[in-house]
Amino acid sequence: MKVAQNQTKVSPLIYLLPESLLCNWPHLLKAASSALFLARKVADGCGGSTTTCSFGSGISSAYFSTSIFSSPRRCKSLIFLSLAVSFIFFLSLNRIECGAEGTQQPHLILAHKLFLLTHPDVQDIEKVQLKSDVLDSIESDGMAPLFETLAASSVLELDQSLLDPMRASNEEELKKLDEKIVDAEENLGESEVREAHLAKALYFIRISDKLKALEQLKLTEGKTVAVGQKMDLVFYTLQLAFFYMDFDLVSKSIDKAKKLFEEGGDWERKNRLKVYEGLYCMSTRNFKKAASLFLDSISTFTTYEIFPYETFIFYTVLTSIITLDRVSLKQKVVDAPEILTVLGKIPFLSEFLNSLYECQYKAFFSAFAGMAEQIKFDRLDQKGEELTEQETALLTKFHILASGIKGTVAEYCKNTVLARVGSVTLMDDRLVTEEALNANFLIPPDENAYRGKTLTEICCDSLRDFNPMVLVSVVKGFTSLMSVNEQCRKLSKRVAFYTIDCRDSCGEIFFDLQDYKYTKKQLKETVECEQHFPSFQEAISVPWKLIPRRTAKLYFAMRVIEVFEENEGRKHGECSLLDLLLKSWKPKRNSVRLTESHIPDTLLERLISGTIEFPPACAIVGGILAQEVIKAVSGKGDPVKNFFYYDAQDGKGVMEDIFNSFTC
Repeated sequence: MKVAQNQTKVSPLIYLLPESLLCNWPHLLKAASSALFLARKVADGCGGSTTTCSFGSGISSAYFSTSIFSSPRRCKSLIFLSLAVSFIFFLSLNRIECGAEGTQQPHLILAHKLFLLTHPDVQDIEKVQLKSDVLDSIESDGMAPLFETLAASSVLELDQSLLDPMRASNEEELKKLDEKIVDAEENLGESEVREAHLAKALYFIRISDKLKALEQLKLTEGKTVAVGQKMDLVFYTLQLAFFYMDFDLVSKSIDKAKKLFEEGGDWERKNRLKVYEGLYCMSTRNFKKAASLFLDSISTFTTYEIFPYETFIFYTVLTSIITLDRVSLKQKVVDAPEILTVLGKIPFLSEFLNSLYECQYKAFFSAFAGMAEQIKFDRLDQKGEELTEQETALLTKFHILASGIKGTVAEYCKNTVLARVGSVTLMDDRLVTEEALNANFLIPPDENAYRGKTLTEICCDSLRDFNPMVLVSVVKGFTSLMSVNEQCRKLSKRVAFYTIDCRDSCGEIFFDLQDYKYTKKQLKETVECEQHFPSFQEAISVPWKLIPRRTAKLYFAMRVIEVFEENEGRKHGECSLLDLLLKSWKPKRNSVRLTESHIPDTLLERLISGTIEFPPACAIVGGILAQEVIKAVSGKGDPVKNFFYYDAQDGKGVMEDIFNSFTC
């Protein structure tokens, strides 16, 4: 490759970088040196002489005429070229120190084998090979401290004939390292002293002596000035912490790294830290932050020392599925080229992701079973898997009775069935009507399929298709709201009670958890809380004069309509606004001193004239109820107390605590 003297508009960067990026680091070093030499020549004003720059074997020599760069602007271009090549060289050196692409640190591979060796679901025949591999790794690296720890915990049998030679080897190696430290302190410079101390720290990491490794890393840090080198020490600490699954040490190390970056730091190390922090967030169940950090690191991933790229994509997809909305999941995961290149290499992951996005729930649950098996044997995701399994066990013991299968109830039942509750029993003897068909997506559109059948019979079959592992059944009858609530409260075992309603594009949910105990996080601590919920009758019996006027207008409007329909014996959609105003609302409005601004006539008209439920509102309100029910089962997080209102016109959701706040 040659650059002619008259090609003044061609940047040498075009000719140099593509080939240099593909070559190994010795060639890149020659390229950087040659570029720097040429830059010095130009800076010295060497006129029109020709300078030859050889870029090493395997790369064509390039001949540059310095007359091309005789102007200051072109001189700056060449200097930029030399700096760019030098930067790439040092970056490549750093990548070589961190390990070649796809190679994981040996002690982290060993940690995974130890995890499988102690896993109760791993077959005994597999554990024989795992045990052999673990002993080979321990013996080859002289890991006497780890061997003693494993023997003390009965993971391995204590073999003195194996332990004694390893101890002797450790003592001999440490003696050599101490001699190198003394020699460096007496005869060499500060950088050599630091390197000697670092070598000792890395040896302690290699033999898995955690306490001494941390002490030596701290000593090495005291002799380190550069921010980048301090960051490397933090990465060594993080690797050690993930080996022992010491999440307290991980958290402290990440905080320390962030403080170091305030002093400076290169982008490559910052991107590596994102992966470490994402792994920590995933292991501690902060899936939303983990997904964000992983997605930011896809195109810049270089953290091969903790896991391969395929494992990184596996974690990225899992955390994204849990936290991203449908549109974001499509853009960032389903259609992401970086993910698509390896998605098919990971068992079940492609089916799991695509079946969920395409709402193919049979295929989803089939893939879910395979994914659950993978997660079970994943050491780094084990803490989250155990917690998820515990919560799933609670859900499978949870039984639901749903009475009145309207559009909102159908949405709620669908979400709880997908969450794999123990059973769902449907109660509604009404026949399928055109009105029900418009709001209830569980009813098939074919009239021949639902003609002459009740709502529960049709919805039962649809819910079974969503999740065959959930028992869905039908009972006959239809009881009043108040009586069911009172019966729940009379039972010796606490039974939660909920009501849900959707009129036009407005929704209401009522919650009665009775005496509910739960936990929540405050700062870094988990605290226990308790709340008392009133019954529905108690909540709606609070005198309106005690309720602040800022309370949601929907609360007052729903109560007015309920009273009118009950007193007049009318069903939803069987009354007019004029009847409501003359017979119910205007007489009551004067007695409770409320004006039309608190319950606008336009709002009342929407609620009584909108006989068909608004499907998008049903989906939102039904989804919120399902979310709160699952939260109540797990006993984590503040519950909604005790009314929730949603109006699609403004898109706002409002929580109202009607009872305790106004009766104290």
